[in-house]
Amino acid sequence: MTTDTMRALREQRFEDPRPARFLFNAPVMGFLWLFVRVFLGWQWLTSGWHKVYGDSAIGWTRDGTNAQGKFVHAGDSILGFWNRAAAVPEQGMPPITYDWYRGFIQYMIDHRWNGWMTYVIAYGEVLVGVALIVGACTGLAAFFGATMNMNYLLAGSASTNPVLFFCALLMILAWKTAGYIGLDRWLLPALGTPWQPGQLFTPQRARRGATLADRATAFAIALAVWILAACVVVFIAAKGDVLWDLKAGYVLELLTVTAAFSVIDFALSRLGLEPPFRPSRVYAGRPGTGVRA
Repeated sequence: MTTDTMRALREQRFEDPRPARFLFNAPVMGFLWLFVRVFLGWQWLTSGWHKVYGDSAIGWTRDGTNAQGKFVHAGDSILGFWNRAAAVPEQGMPPITYDWYRGFIQYMIDHRWNGWMTYVIAYGEVLVGVALIVGACTGLAAFFGATMNMNYLLAGSASTNPVLFFCALLMILAWKTAGYIGLDRWLLPALGTPWQPGQLFTPQRARRGATLADRATAFAIALAVWILAACVVVFIAAKGDVLWDLKAGYVLELLTVTAAFSVIDFALSRLGLEPPFRPSRVYAGRPGTGVRA
């Protein structure tokens, strides 16, 4: 292959169709993705919360006596799930289709990985849920959620996993704007990406606009409001079985995130402060790769 051919291949670009660019790159679509993101996060948060809090956590992250009156250790629940998944019945299809994955499950059983994997799963579900709801590193959170969905599916557990996996794929595709009505509006421009460093990692002389003190004040306000929002999100999940059902909890999560976003914008405008990091750096780019905020 000649040098000219290699150069032509490197310079070749395939543009996304305009509907795809609008759907996955336009910040205004953050309002649409908000509903999908909070739904996905609420599913993960409620699923994980039952594994870390209350009587339902017995066998997951707590030792104790279960509903059947049997004493169980932390990790016994996931161990039981693995044993059922790895079993090969005398008749019919086994839960796991692929032998390599059955071997992986059996390896974890033989080496007693349930003792620490149970905490990774339980607290991982909670963290993924909170991150999705408040819109923090949405693409990464959705990726880890999709990874758990895929493992449940490979282990033969369908349940809601296909729907959640599809929603996670949408969040990954819309990683630039899915968290725009959330903490990512400030996190993404601040942190950037491995191929495009954020404003925190750019030279100080290249920054313009508000002073460092103004930026610090604005960032402190935004961070404080989102921490409070995250606390409210966890409280809603903790009291969900007592005070409201899943649908009402989902609506409350939406209202919490929308209120937090509105409070930050109102507070910054009243104080005459700019957002700590301008979103246009991430949401704009080469032609066809982004849409300016």
